[in-house]
Amino acid sequence: YRVSDKLYGHRDAIEKHLRKAQAQHFNLSRTVLLYDLTNTHFEGACKLNPKAKRGRNKQKRHDCPQVVVGMVVDEFGFELAHKTFAGNQNDAKSLVEMVSTLRKMLKEEGSLSSTLTPLVVVDSGVATKANLKVLRAAGYKYLVNDSRRGRKAYHENFTDGKGFAKVSGRMKNDIERPPVEVKVIEEKH
Repeated sequence: YRVSDKLYGHRDAIEKHLRKAQAQHFNLSRTVLLYDLTNTHFEGACKLNPKAKRGRNKQKRHDCPQVVVGMVVDEFGFELAHKTFAGNQNDAKSLVEMVSTLRKMLKEEGSLSSTLTPLVVVDSGVATKANLKVLRAAGYKYLVNDSRRGRKAYHENFTDGKGFAKVSGRMKNDIERPPVEVKVIEEKH
């Protein structure tokens, strides 16, 4: 545990080194940021951990204190940053802090695409109207993985087979990506 505490004390420097090494070694130009959260609970009281609080637990362990962990991963699967939040914090409240911190870090390190604004991918629990407004105001594009209930509203748009366009592209190292079919649906904000 003491070694883990020492590593955690150097977390920012370790993550910065890993981001820089990944970007250089793999010639990465990051354009997609995936953000998600999970929680982990503790069996004990955790009286010495100020972030260990009772909250909505994904494993249904509402009887235990927990912490919420937010993680940002790029489109290549590399972890870029993580942060531990209090266990009783709503997931949606973490997004703005994580995205702005990450953008600053990546700009400083030069591993963010200089020509494209990153696409931020979030789930419906994080995609509140206020968060989407902040993302739009900051110039981010975003993609929301809606809940099953929310996806039903779009069912007809995707089953009619109309309005899809093939999009293909090349990665920075000139490897061709397989094409995907997309359909843009304008929504009122």
